[in-house]
Amino acid sequence: GELPNLKINDFYQDDDEYVWISTDYGICRYNGIDYVNYFHSSSVPTSIPSNKVLSSLQDGSGRLWVLTTAGVCRFDRRTEQVTGILSDKNLRGMVHVNGTIICYGGSGFVCISTGDDSISINSPEKDGVRSVTVQNGTQIWAISEIGGNISCYDLEFNRIDHISAEDVGK
Repeated sequence: GELPNLKINDFYQDDDEYVWISTDYGICRYNGIDYVNYFHSSSVPTSIPSNKVLSSLQDGSGRLWVLTTAGVCRFDRRTEQVTGILSDKNLRGMVHVNGTIICYGGSGFVCISTGDDSISINSPEKDGVRSVTVQNGTQIWAISEIGGNISCYDLEFNRIDHISAEDVGK
């Protein structure tokens, strides 16, 4: 096979050294020689939820998580089957922190436990979330899509602190 689309949104190298390439037309597994492509098919319920794939990552148990414009799924690399986890068209990125997949975007944060796939935190942000970084494995710093405000979500203490853009640098 070959790369299905030249619009690459993200890539991720898993523990088996496969590179997963997220494109505007499916996700592609690359081993350094061959491409294997995975696409959405409305007639196959175990396919990825949408062909526009934004990112992928591996959790601590070695499972591959895939974020598309239609939501989040978990991809079983052994069976090549997909389990739909969350339908949300407003997500733009995700990170893995201590057994939690944290998805973010226009809806704010949605946190999914990798242990049982339950949604553990749903923190809507009125201005959405543009970007995140993780500190010390327990704090998630986020920048809002509008206004550049900063929020810190402390997973350990289940607390949220907000900092307005005007307060930064004071």
